[in-house]
Amino acid sequence: MARKSSVGRGLSVGKKRIAQRTKVNSQNREVVTKERYQDVSYACEKFVESMRKQCRAIVGIKKIDCDFAVLYDVVKSTYDDIWRYKDYHFVNPDDQRLNGIKRAAYITKWLIRMRPIFVDREPSNFSSDDGTILLNETFAIYLAFEYIAQELGVTGLKLNTPKTNELIYDLHYRDLSDDALLAYYQAIADFVADPTIVEVSLNS
Repeated sequence: MARKSSVGRGLSVGKKRIAQRTKVNSQNREVVTKERYQDVSYACEKFVESMRKQCRAIVGIKKIDCDFAVLYDVVKSTYDDIWRYKDYHFVNPDDQRLNGIKRAAYITKWLIRMRPIFVDREPSNFSSDDGTILLNETFAIYLAFEYIAQELGVTGLKLNTPKTNELIYDLHYRDLSDDALLAYYQAIADFVADPTIVEVSLNS
């Protein structure tokens, strides 16, 4: 019976080590995803509670709630994107943290795509300008700016009302990719960190 060469044995051992490391990484990543879901679900619960109070008087609304199974899929999909980015760009992806601006872009994309917050309303008794159709966009912006504020080390950060409304409109009616969201959020973060990056010239 032929014996395996030392090269063959080395390759075999190497493959086993890679498989073991991949399994450990996968388990660690699942734990991280579940931890992040706890944070996001808590924020969503608080947001939904606040919206219930604010929207109590709107005609035709029976219930505002969140489908937490969908929300978990949002978080899982977000962190799948994050792991892929880290695996490609980082030397030690499981030990290196992705900045909050990128996390903001990815979770915005998946919240808008999957829409975990829903409204149960009367089928023939609603207002044509009912703003609750934009709850997922509003929550996505709130969460994204929490991430950006944490990254910048500030206690709070938000757009003014006109710019918030513009972003809500764009998220709802336009097809913004994660790259577009990343560029948008990065520009805001850069300006907050250093307003001198924008030079303004006025007509004399």
